[in-house]
Amino acid sequence: MPRLCRLVRGEQGYGFHLHGEKGRRGQFIRRVEPGSPAEAAALRAGDRLVEVNGVNVEGETHHQVVQRIKAVEGQTRLLVVDQEDTSV
Repeated sequence: MPRLCRLVRGEQGYGFHLHGEKGRRGQFIRRVEPGSPAEAAALRAGDRLVEVNGVNVEGETHHQVVQRIKAVEGQTRLLVVDQEDTSV
């Protein structure tokens, strides 16, 4: 099931690392820092990012996705699906 994760930026940022994988469409959460806003919002390593702030990003480049995340000052909403979930 898709999950909407609401993150409020902390002093060290949101606390997650995003990456693309060769041969796979989309951007994925690579790492979630312990004690970070990302961990508090239930973001998990391996999650596939579907939307940023209500905009579908599945066909966008890494740079475009990062810019969308930074576009709203101090907070972001990420719609993600579990690594195994292929329903979205």
